[in-house]
Amino acid sequence: ATAGAQQPQPATPAAPRPAAMPPTLGQMSGPSGGSEIWRIGTDGEPTLYWSSSQAVVYALTFDATGRLLVATGNQGRIYRIDTAQSYTRIAHAEAGQITALAQLPGGGIAAASANPGKLYQLGPETERTGTLESDVLDAASFTYWGRLRWEAELNGGALKFETRSGNLDAPEKNWSAWAAVDPGKGARVASPPARFLQWRATLTAADSGASPELALVETACKYTRIYRQGGQPGWLTTSLSRPAVLGQLGAGLVEGPERFQSRRLLGECRSFVRMANGSTGARAGTHDDRVMAMAIGLGARRELLGRGGC
Repeated sequence: ATAGAQQPQPATPAAPRPAAMPPTLGQMSGPSGGSEIWRIGTDGEPTLYWSSSQAVVYALTFDATGRLLVATGNQGRIYRIDTAQSYTRIAHAEAGQITALAQLPGGGIAAASANPGKLYQLGPETERTGTLESDVLDAASFTYWGRLRWEAELNGGALKFETRSGNLDAPEKNWSAWAAVDPGKGARVASPPARFLQWRATLTAADSGASPELALVETACKYTRIYRQGGQPGWLTTSLSRPAVLGQLGAGLVEGPERFQSRRLLGECRSFVRMANGSTGARAGTHDDRVMAMAIGLGARRELLGRGGC
């Protein structure tokens, strides 16, 4: 051997690694976290078309009129995307996920589900009468309910409202019975005073088959206590409170967009912009009254809930 040269050392075999454990049934649950649908224009530009913070999209197809249908989980719902700003839940199956959609001859839609596995048919005919129940409305305190206001196109059909109320967040536990809302009496809510309220709309199609279209439902309430700030009723908007409540509104639109159903409010949100000087407000020629009203309402409600009252 040449002086100074090192003898090669034998390679040490690497220690064997244990094989990865196969996934257990508990690890194979369905996906979660929400979904987005993007539209690719003819020029290649992508546009966000629909999103949900909770629903997971499994399948897409179009109905006979060319509107997009979306099959989702994990609550077994099918949505129809009417425009880029509005959508309609057209089916709620007794299954975890709607995993496939297909058009049927004659205009109907076939839908396949999982958990459990079933096959459904939607249409092409529509039911003459249907009902829609709202989520439970929480006033955060015992309150007297006022009038119910709605915006709708009857299209020759009929629309009837009922309400019920209670002081527990589960509608089936010690709530009042459904009570009709009479437009002839100013559409005043007949349900007794309580913290929680729920409304139910019954839609009946015209003889021609045209269905009513319900766009907005609002209710007024009279709190036994009025929000006060510095001893004065109302909310004081300052250079500090205004950005804070607008930030809360923005976060709410991202985290729970399904809670905001007013087309007028959403329209104002789309024209609410940041100016060149760094301030925020309505774009020239538009309004921001509903944006500020919603932001202040959410801010006041959050503060009151934090203090444990309303």
